[in-house]
Amino acid sequence: SPVDNPVIVFHGKLDEVIPIKRSRARAEKIFTNLIYNTVDDDHSLKKTVQALDWEEIIKN
Repeated sequence: SPVDNPVIVFHGKLDEVIPIKRSRARAEKIFTNLIYNTVDDDHSLKKTVQALDWEEIIKN
């Protein structure tokens, strides 16, 4: 059954491990309250993780 908790996903456009199309389709099927972001990064999301404003994300 779908999950209604708020979920934020970050997926790297350069990810060679998990295809964005498959990841997004699965996330949209599972989570009803989803924010799905594609970012200029790879599978590890090293640049993205360092650049995020974690306090702001947690507040919302």
